[in-house]
Amino acid sequence: MPSLEVALPPYVVLKKRGGGVAFYFQVPKRLRPPGWPGAYRLPLDPSKRTGKGDMTELTAVVQDGEALYERLTGEKEGAPDLVRLHTLPWLIQAFDNHLKHTPRARAIGKKTLRQYDYCARQVIEWSSAANHPHVKTLSRPGVIEFLSTMNDTPTKRKHVAGYLRNLMFFAMDKGVRADNPCIRLKTETPKASVHIWSDSELTAMVATADALGLISVGTAMLIAHDEGPRPCDVLSFERFKDYTPFDGCFRYWQQKTDEWVVSPAGKRVRARLSRQPELQRPLVMNLNTNRRYNERVFIRDFDRVRQATGLIHLQFRHLRHTFVVKAKRAGLDPFAIASKTGHSEKSVSDMLRNHYLPHDSEVAKNATAKIEAFRERKSDARV
Repeated sequence: MPSLEVALPPYVVLKKRGGGVAFYFQVPKRLRPPGWPGAYRLPLDPSKRTGKGDMTELTAVVQDGEALYERLTGEKEGAPDLVRLHTLPWLIQAFDNHLKHTPRARAIGKKTLRQYDYCARQVIEWSSAANHPHVKTLSRPGVIEFLSTMNDTPTKRKHVAGYLRNLMFFAMDKGVRADNPCIRLKTETPKASVHIWSDSELTAMVATADALGLISVGTAMLIAHDEGPRPCDVLSFERFKDYTPFDGCFRYWQQKTDEWVVSPAGKRVRARLSRQPELQRPLVMNLNTNRRYNERVFIRDFDRVRQATGLIHLQFRHLRHTFVVKAKRAGLDPFAIASKTGHSEKSVSDMLRNHYLPHDSEVAKNATAKIEAFRERKSDARV
């Protein structure tokens, strides 16, 4: 790590990153005005980041850090002129307040808000490079050129494009613009490559997790594979609140469909959960902290299991897809699958049609067996 020859502004921190260093303007949550993200990467202009902490990078870090600190102080003291009126930072701040404080029938999910914050930081960096021009000057060719810088990360490009579209609609609502230059940008992402876990892969992963002492990681994989809930739900399930041992049934609220999912667990899941201590509330618990697993820590431990088995291509989030596909192979219709997973029936049908089953060999074998059985019945009837 380089020795700093200049004093860093308040809230500017230095962190090790991949053999180099990175600077962040990082303000504690209790000290942030509404609409401020948790951290800004410095310098704000990515082209000025060297990762070496040299004088070129430090000069830009100090300049941007002091400007952000001045703006932060001004906003906390009620000086809105530090965020120039009708610039993208001004619009983003207003949009963020609108999202978080406007009454609505369904609250916006925390993950969605975190994604919006991430996209907002990309847009602010882009705006900063042009000295924060008026929102009216934003043009469609300029937006397309900005998004083209993310061609190597198509999913990020799609999310930022969607955020910009919503942001410009908000600008129209505020009377700042009369049109939206960010609609129908045709920012497509490659089709998702989903691996359907085999039974042998699941068995190997659960056994290895148990051998490594990561019992809850194995439990999480089994619940996701056999029951099909969302990954975030698997990590949040609690005994008696979401799962009742006396009848072995899951009961939890599915926010996307605004419906309760009430689903009896299968034998393997019930048997595994029955071996947990009765006083353990989280079904998936980090045994190092005796608390519910943090998602980032869970993925780290899941990666340990992948490395130990050599099955590094497996992803935890694909277990929900695996459930849907295997349920279809077992002959369940979309309504029955949706009753287990909490999807809408249309989502299940679209998922199977567009991504997973058009050429599934096992479904084809089942179809052949049913056709042959039908032919045999007709043949017997003729005799």
